[in-house]
Amino acid sequence: MPPVDVVLLSHAHMDHFDYPSLRHLIGPQTQVVTAANTARLIRRFGPRGVFELEPGQAVELDCGVTITGQRVKHWGSRFPWNRDQGYQGYVIQRGDWCVFFAGDTALTSEMEAVAKFQPQVTCMPIGAYAPETFQGAHCTPEQAWEMFLATGAQHLIPIHHDTFVLSQEPLDEPINRLLRAASAREEVIALTKHGETFALTRQNF
Repeated sequence: MPPVDVVLLSHAHMDHFDYPSLRHLIGPQTQVVTAANTARLIRRFGPRGVFELEPGQAVELDCGVTITGQRVKHWGSRFPWNRDQGYQGYVIQRGDWCVFFAGDTALTSEMEAVAKFQPQVTCMPIGAYAPETFQGAHCTPEQAWEMFLATGAQHLIPIHHDTFVLSQEPLDEPINRLLRAASAREEVIALTKHGETFALTRQNF
């Protein structure tokens, strides 16, 4: 990858806040936006700057991008004793462009608050929902589709599936269930496989 300008970390769980990956991604030119009380975990990688946000707080980076924390339904502790570590999604804005990154979330009405930002793209998790007890912190593909619609975005990028094995559903089940949930609107799902590219232009929103 080329040098990375900005890294967003929604919470400190090890599948999101993976030290070996971050060691490769974060360089002296990188700014990091992260959840409350997690900056100390980042400084070891020598970023140019680290910004802790809570839901509702925003920071404008010197590259012209504004990042706003968005409340989701999850939890943030890296270890059981990390009671004070935060979690959230992010609204990412630059000029007329807006992307919502949900991070991890269970089904919640909080996504309705994202619509006011008028995102063109929503990145929504679709995996790690089995067994059913996991759904207190992770949404099903059908719930992900419902929350995507609530954000008002034109395109959905499904995330949090077919990578780390965290749960009991088959690896290919989340994306197949999402496609069925979308039904006749399947074309708004921007990416379905690793390695694909989606170009957002003014013509497709």
